[in-house]
Amino acid sequence: MPGPFHAPQIGIKHEFHRRERLALPAIVATSALDGPWKVRHDANFSRDPTLARTMQRSTAVFAVTLFALPCLWDKDTLADELRGLPGHFELVSGRWFRHSDAYYRKRIDTIPALLEKQPNAFELYDDLAVAYEFLGNDGEAVRVMRDKGAALAKLDEAPKDARYRYHANLGTFYVHGALRGKLDGFERALSELEKALVINPDAHFGRERFQVDLIRYAMAARENPGLWSEHDFLTWSGYALKDAEWSRVLSYPSFTVKARVIPKREGKQATWQEAYTAVAGMLRFGGLEGAELYRALGDLYVVHGDLHLAWWAFHRAEEAGHPAKARLRKARASIEFHWKQANKEVRAGVPIPTDADYRAVRDNAKRWRAAFVAAEETALDEGLDPSDQDVLSGLLDRANRDVPALEVPRR
Repeated sequence: MPGPFHAPQIGIKHEFHRRERLALPAIVATSALDGPWKVRHDANFSRDPTLARTMQRSTAVFAVTLFALPCLWDKDTLADELRGLPGHFELVSGRWFRHSDAYYRKRIDTIPALLEKQPNAFELYDDLAVAYEFLGNDGEAVRVMRDKGAALAKLDEAPKDARYRYHANLGTFYVHGALRGKLDGFERALSELEKALVINPDAHFGRERFQVDLIRYAMAARENPGLWSEHDFLTWSGYALKDAEWSRVLSYPSFTVKARVIPKREGKQATWQEAYTAVAGMLRFGGLEGAELYRALGDLYVVHGDLHLAWWAFHRAEEAGHPAKARLRKARASIEFHWKQANKEVRAGVPIPTDADYRAVRDNAKRWRAAFVAAEETALDEGLDPSDQDVLSGLLDRANRDVPALEVPRR
């Protein structure tokens, strides 16, 4: 994975060398990732009177933007994973590539004819189903997976990897259906994903178990919307990160979890890096970006002392429509307050981003993605394959030239 602030597509400059130790009584500054925007404080959230009203929503809170899909499997998956995750700031700001609709429509146009000739080319079923999924047609995606299942059933001994991908993809498509209001979608998704875990528990570099926990959390929050405020999906699942100072973190006003006790559950040990890789991986490889994952990402940055990144991640969760939006705003306000205190009390010179900075960076990321999509569509018209590394690199270079990265203003 690139270094903490390796951001070749972003180009935002950070003052990495500044690591002031702030001496204010209630402030602790320490960070392995963050630049100068890093201050932590021990205090309690004040109760937000609007939160209950925010939680009283219909099942519309389970819209696709609420949390991302578990990871999809197609021919691009391993190539993307080998390229690694985006840099930290790329991930929270959104300036990283996702293929265009035209890319997936091309698959749908070409793969069926190939399957007629190669009915046991199981990877083609995955490619076709994932293409339908990315275009929002989970019904067709499930149909294609059923066709793959029928083909696998004809074999005396089906390949392990093909069986794993069948269950993993089918479970993912059921999640998407559940988010669109289909009954028992989460339950069916869990059944398939648990079968996939039995076949390959280390798939996606160990992310699968976190994906199952995310779905269980969403199911519980569907019955009890207050969970969105009480816990993020990691703390609700019982992940007491081995290298986290939970006794201190749970009192931070910049931590969005209201509960002060993490439930103890068997088998929920993980390091910070394992949890980060899982959450960031679901955002990058899951097919959709989701509010709960950005929220959990922000809480992970808080645990690690990286309040700059937490501020941006919480903002993304708000933008994506997280039900605990008021709590996320309080967390960001707390971070901003302590940056200002640091500047006032010890003249730390902390550059403080504003909502206007956030909008500018997000607008830049969206225009960059639009430029990439336009370049990819042109490449497809010219008969080029954007999954080829050389072609993809050229498309990224073109998008970078068309939409240069922003530099966050200094204060």
